Amino acid sequence: MALRQGLPSKEQAQARVRSSTEQRQLSNKEEFPVKQNTSANTFRDIVDFRCNSMSQTRRPQTSMKCLSNGVCIALLACAYPFVFVFPVRAQSPDLSKTVAYVSLTTAQSPAIKGNADNFAPNVLVRFNQTDGPLRLLAITNRYGTATVPLEAGTYCVEAFGLDGRLIELSERSRQTSHRCFTVKAGGMQEFSVTLAANAKYVQSMPSLGVQ
Repeated sequence: MALRQGLPSKEQAQARVRSSTEQRQLSNKEEFPVKQNTSANTFRDIVDFRCNSMSQTRRPQTSMKCLSNGVCIALLACAYPFVFVFPVRAQSPDLSKTVAYVSLTTAQSPAIKGNADNFAPNVLVRFNQTDGPLRLLAITNRYGTATVPLEAGTYCVEAFGLDGRLIELSERSRQTSHRCFTVKAGGMQEFSVTLAANAKYVQSMPSLGVQ
């Protein structure tokens, strides 16, 4: 009789099974919430969320491994066995393999056809990289020349007065083949921009006054 009294009844056993099942379901809901109810929209947010759900005491640890081609691998780890890997582009302070130079000349078409072009001084030139995100500005001197350092790539140019207003280019310089160029690392390349004959532009900078 003592043995029979120590065993759980059928109703008690079923209640324990139901309780255990409900606890597992609740745990799964907390660990894997539906997408619209979580704000983990970025990679790092997802990592933080996963780490917080797995452990309240272990915080994410980040380590960085750089390869010879300038790409680094960031490792974010929280609790075993979850490790997240994603590539990060490293910024190298060495420009020896990317820097190039352009010998820039700005000129203006003559009012009378057949005459030689005139040098156009104090022109603001913008270089827009077509195969990358770079946009750079340069100003030619009173002789219409400048040496401009660039990173290797393909660029197209626009001309502005020193007040920032766009200057009309000559018909030749509006053509892509004469408005764009490619410069290679370690080299010096000549490039000229010709303004339209009737183009007028501001050649003076704002004065440095007391504000």
